Amino acid sequence: YLTQGSVTTSVGVLLGMAANRRGSCDPSVSKMLCLHIPSLLPPSFSSIDVAAPAHAAAVAGLGLLYQGSSHRLMTEFLLNEMGRKPIHDSSTVDREAYTVSCGLALGMINLAKGGSGNNAGLADLDIEQRLYRYVVGGIDNRAKTRQQDIADRRLNGGPGKAERCARIYEGDSINHDVTAPGALIALGLTYLKSGNKTIAASLAPPKTHFLLEYVRPDTLMLRVVTCSLILWDEVDEVEPSYDWMQKQIPNVVRRAYNAMEARAKKVAEFTGIGRKETKKEDERELDNISLNDQNMASANDEVENSDQYDQEPPVDTDIDRQSIRQIHAYILSGSCFSIGLRFAGTSNAAVAADCISKVLHLMKAFRDSNDPVSAALRPEQSIVGMCIGICAVSLALVMAGTGDLDTLRLFKIIRWRSDEEIRHGSHMSIASAIGILFLGGGMCTFGTSAKDIAALVAAFFPRYPMDSVDNKYHLQALRHLYALAVKRRHVRTFDVDSGEEVSVSIKIYFEDSTRQPIILKTPGLISNDDSKVVKLVVEPGVYFASSRTIDNAMDKGYNLFVKKRTGDNTKVGRKMDQKSLEMLLGSETTKLEKSCICTATSENFLCSNETFGCVSAPFPTPILHILSFLGSMKSNRGNVFGWDAVLMQCFYAKVRNDPNQDLIDPDCAALLLEKARRVLSGSGETLSLLRSDTYMDVESST
Repeated sequence: YLTQGSVTTSVGVLLGMAANRRGSCDPSVSKMLCLHIPSLLPPSFSSIDVAAPAHAAAVAGLGLLYQGSSHRLMTEFLLNEMGRKPIHDSSTVDREAYTVSCGLALGMINLAKGGSGNNAGLADLDIEQRLYRYVVGGIDNRAKTRQQDIADRRLNGGPGKAERCARIYEGDSINHDVTAPGALIALGLTYLKSGNKTIAASLAPPKTHFLLEYVRPDTLMLRVVTCSLILWDEVDEVEPSYDWMQKQIPNVVRRAYNAMEARAKKVAEFTGIGRKETKKEDERELDNISLNDQNMASANDEVENSDQYDQEPPVDTDIDRQSIRQIHAYILSGSCFSIGLRFAGTSNAAVAADCISKVLHLMKAFRDSNDPVSAALRPEQSIVGMCIGICAVSLALVMAGTGDLDTLRLFKIIRWRSDEEIRHGSHMSIASAIGILFLGGGMCTFGTSAKDIAALVAAFFPRYPMDSVDNKYHLQALRHLYALAVKRRHVRTFDVDSGEEVSVSIKIYFEDSTRQPIILKTPGLISNDDSKVVKLVVEPGVYFASSRTIDNAMDKGYNLFVKKRTGDNTKVGRKMDQKSLEMLLGSETTKLEKSCICTATSENFLCSNETFGCVSAPFPTPILHILSFLGSMKSNRGNVFGWDAVLMQCFYAKVRNDPNQDLIDPDCAALLLEKARRVLSGSGETLSLLRSDTYMDVESST
């Protein structure tokens, strides 16, 4: 496949082989990847033309192949590649995506090894200092050495003067606009969960307007994400709320933003133009979303209460207002993405409420509103769309695999019009969020181990393309790496006799004894958290109580086999809810039959006598015919229902004494006929068909 010349196929093969041998340092795969990296080839082969996507995919594959190994050669190579100057014109294509791939690979190779002493052999490389220099810029002290090496390669048969880069000349200074994203990701993954406050403080957003002028707004978003990766436990200690997200914004930016909002409100009041009170159709749909948490209840008021933190006007009135708008939007999105990574797969209602509040804030204040206040605070439309997509993906990460209907309704509202003004990345982010919400058909979620977080950062890097072939800032093929973080944490129960999947209540116990056990209705998904599941207990009911001890992690799901009670017609034995009946019937039921199920299970979730006789049989197929019979009674279809009752009476009169008859319990048939007589008590003609004296005539005729 690599010799066919297809760039897309080459990228898939390189990433697939590396992911399949993740962390193994396999030499054969390493040779294959190195053949697609010109910097690792001998001087005589350095002029080989490699497509930019394949080049970036090969570098990212090195990170997967050598993950967690702290390989010195690859670490030193990636450090040099991240700050490499373009040596010919073709190397200027997609430079940002290449440096991001280098940063991801460097972070994966030294994953969570920063400050732990496990990479002592890399101390002389000054990894932290060099990465920090790539973030803030300056003079690269090792640039002259690398340039001299390049010159030596040219003398030994490398590219000549005609192949030198004629598009970009950067000199000895570091182009931190290109190197900063990759360096930040590398630092975040290297010091993942380390709690190193020194590194985190050096990467925090600047505190003054003067320093903010030297940092791109989108880079500030990555700085917030990097700090949260390093200070992993502190995000958990402080409840992730609207206040915590606001604290990530520098004070000077928050004061300037609030002053701009206050000034816009005064102008609107003076001119008589205020916020419009009319509701759009999307806002009416938002009202239908049930907010399960108190924090969710105040989500709609976030726009009005956004200035409650600091009303002090900025000291410096000569500020770049457009930069303030962009910085505010990017940092809020970065903090939301950080929380999404920290609580991925946990189904935490409070965290989901905060993410929903961010989405509503960006939608109501920036995207859908046209009042003067929103116009004064709104950044560019492309930035608004990207920030909404980032917050939506963050919400989906938290609720991964749950299929939450309120979250789905919100995603449906977020999906906007499709025209030239809406970028491909906006649609891609919302579609990805919907897919994550129903991950694995509701049987999978995301893990939060170091390897899982590295895969999620690579897959959901908060920079989306303009079109389907845009790989300028991030290699789009890396979006598929989310599959490396998927964990099957479903619990399913099966009847040991029939082999059918059934629904029962189970109690889940955790390793942390202070945590209360939870009750789950199968089939269900166990949310991913730091506490390990140690035991599953089946609650007594239709099935016998049983327990299972979990020795290993539930990363591949768990199937339980339960034994059904037999000959138990008591209230406990007949306890079966609507979900169990629908699972037995599958997708063959009609709307009327499902209505009969609701009727049969409406009173204290108990099966009626008719349906219990069907479910108690070894084969539950006859329940379809019984529900059809009940549907006829409910729809009052007159003589049709009467003849159905007559045919049932005739049939079971013949097979009453047949020991091989197992379609339905005779008592169940008698109950159905008695119910038919009560329903048809007002129709004398049809009722006469059910009398015992006319029964034999009907039987002979049939």
